[in-house]
Amino acid sequence: MAARLFWRGGPEVALVVGMSMLFVTIWSNLVASVFPVLAKRVGIDPALISGPFLTTFIDVTGLLIYFNVAEWLLLR
Repeated sequence: MAARLFWRGGPEVALVVGMSMLFVTIWSNLVASVFPVLAKRVGIDPALISGPFLTTFIDVTGLLIYFNVAEWLLLR
């Protein structure tokens, strides 16, 4: 109910946000499960990867995913 009071976008914006959330969630789960395994194989302590590096990497790539989904849906 509160979302209706403050919503200023159309259904296209809702679609972009929803699809981006889905893709970023899948991507972050994939990366968070693969990176520590790869780090251990390379000989790096997985705890070092699981900290700020992984969070920053997921945030940056998540923003890129959001912008690409927005471009794909809104500009074409």
